[in-house]
Amino acid sequence: MKHTHSLLALALLAGGSLFLPACNDRQAAAAPAQTAAVREPTDARLFERARERWGKVAKGDWIAAYDYQTPEQKRSVSLGQYISSKDHHKYESPEVHEVLQNDGKLALLRVSAYWTPVHPLLKEAELEPGQTLTQHVEMYESWRFADGDWLYMRAQRAEDFFQEHPELLRAREKVGEAAPAPK
Repeated sequence: MKHTHSLLALALLAGGSLFLPACNDRQAAAAPAQTAAVREPTDARLFERARERWGKVAKGDWIAAYDYQTPEQKRSVSLGQYISSKDHHKYESPEVHEVLQNDGKLALLRVSAYWTPVHPLLKEAELEPGQTLTQHVEMYESWRFADGDWLYMRAQRAEDFFQEHPELLRAREKVGEAAPAPK
């Protein structure tokens, strides 16, 4: 009798396992399709993307940082070319300070980080006691909203950025912020 119950249980399990996938298929078909989250070109999303990218840069994960580039940049500079230009310096303690402009298509950010050149030849350089090669640098980044998210375009030094965007320099001067000293 026990043997009969075991066979009956196996038959039910086998039949049940044949039935369950069909049930799951019907449930999956009835369930609304999951869609990728639609992102809006907000300042909050821009901050998030910039901080994500800078996190990758600070870790030296240049392959992941490359993924934040626009499609045009990726077509013009291969991953190999991009990485080869990155191995002679490092960035630490990056900060995304403010969105200077965001029209939903293009955005401008002010960021800063500690930058240290690490070229192998620098090991031969003799520094004075207390002297360092590390510099605190401020940069102005351009981002574009494309393919459903913010993509990094480029960074500029203050002098170059404000020469290209003098209206932003005038706006900063009006609110009493110090203008960057020309070099």
